[in-house]
Amino acid sequence: MKDLRLYIHIPFCKQRCSYCDFPTYDDKSYLIHSYFNALQTEIALYSPIIDKSNITSVFFGGGTPSYPEAEYIGRTLGKCNINDGTEVTIEANPGTVDYDKLLAYHDAGINRISFGVQSFNNDMLLIMGRIHDRSLAIRNIKDAQKAGFENISIDLMHGYPMQSESGFSESLETAIGLGVRHISCYSLKIEDGTPLRSMVDKGILPEPDDDADRRMYETAKKLLGANGFMHYEISNFAMPGYECRHNIGYWKLDEYIGLGAAAHSYYNGRRFSNTENLGGYIRSLNEYVIPENYSEEINEEESIKEFMILGLRMTEGVNTQDFYQRYGRDIFSVYGPEINECTEAGLLKAENKQLRLTSRGLDFANKVFRKFI
Repeated sequence: MKDLRLYIHIPFCKQRCSYCDFPTYDDKSYLIHSYFNALQTEIALYSPIIDKSNITSVFFGGGTPSYPEAEYIGRTLGKCNINDGTEVTIEANPGTVDYDKLLAYHDAGINRISFGVQSFNNDMLLIMGRIHDRSLAIRNIKDAQKAGFENISIDLMHGYPMQSESGFSESLETAIGLGVRHISCYSLKIEDGTPLRSMVDKGILPEPDDDADRRMYETAKKLLGANGFMHYEISNFAMPGYECRHNIGYWKLDEYIGLGAAAHSYYNGRRFSNTENLGGYIRSLNEYVIPENYSEEINEEESIKEFMILGLRMTEGVNTQDFYQRYGRDIFSVYGPEINECTEAGLLKAENKQLRLTSRGLDFANKVFRKFI
């Protein structure tokens, strides 16, 4: 049986954050029931693939997957052919769960939870447009631990307008003190069309300070490393054994099926996605038709580029033997000049059949990635 990962998109939110440009909705909760019915139909239509695959991970993302009632998530997961070894993650926003809901998730077979905390500073949470405060985030994390979750991750954001370096450090220390096993530290990118972009353009909030953002990132690497966290991907840190297996699959260019509105898939050399339109998604599946609106065959040249760029996001880098086994070509025959240029610039290092970013390379990762496009 081939390994396969499932991503399930839940596009509903209680309130849209000021920086968000994801395909999510805070005004369509009346469609939740119809959406989950359509989602289960889509899973059934993919059953010829799902049932003959070893489902290594399932990831409920969004949106806010913890916003609908837990029974919807449980019923959906029950259709996914999981086994005892499957990593099952749900993203949750503090303020949308309580102990009973978390216990229901755990009983349904979810074994990993990722909280979108973003900050433990109340002033920053207000500026970000979050629905929770510090005390609620801490309580929800402790509730998850009480409900039986050992594998708990949190997201923290750095580089936000008006964010202080000391405040970010305090958020890191709070997370460490809570005993979470995985921390994702994301650098803010202000997207066009978001309320945050508008506030910055109007001068209500200042432009982010890039230098302060880099210092916060360095603080995260040092502080988390000193407390036993492994820096295993550009933005991700984990205690040994608690790396996100689902995301590692993306970075290693493994196959996955995306379910739900706007979900993307990569399977049998093809990348494809569903419509973002909720009504269109539901109507299509009511007629037992997968609402695919984009498809692209990935040729070997494109696959090689993606393999390099995604693989170099991980601190272990790209294994040159894996490259040869996948493509039948020596990595240096394909990218010799690019590798030499980045190595001489101190951005890459090659040793023990691994090609990886240096510490300096992590800071200039996009510059390295452009060399392989």
